[in-house]
Amino acid sequence: MEAKLEYNFRNIELLKKALTHASLFYQKEKEEINHFQRLEFLGDSVLNLAVSEYLYFKFPFSSEGELSKMKSIIISQQFLVNFANQIELENYISLGKGVDLKKGRGKFSILTDCLEACLGAIYLDGGINHCQKIINNFMEKEK
Repeated sequence: MEAKLEYNFRNIELLKKALTHASLFYQKEKEEINHFQRLEFLGDSVLNLAVSEYLYFKFPFSSEGELSKMKSIIISQQFLVNFANQIELENYISLGKGVDLKKGRGKFSILTDCLEACLGAIYLDGGINHCQKIINNFMEKEK
């Protein structure tokens, strides 16, 4: 997964947590919070900041409204699913027995949530610049 993200973790436990779906822990102790949701919360903000900064500098003559429209397209579920598919994120997620990532309507939300959690983990491990680089690289490939 590190190779796919083009980032090497100093604290690999952050990546493991980012790739662990909450369903795995619902089968265990409910007090044990060692899944992706808190990292997803952080990663969502990191994604918004990184995309906003990218657009701000990439389109210096665009209005706030135009930038907001572009950002909403970029942070859409389809964009994030494409990003998750490019790094083959599906192959690295740990799920509980009752959750099937291959089918079902939750597939896209699981992929996007775990992607955001990975960004949160990278942010905690290495800072915003690493996240910005990963996100910018993907946006440049998607043109």
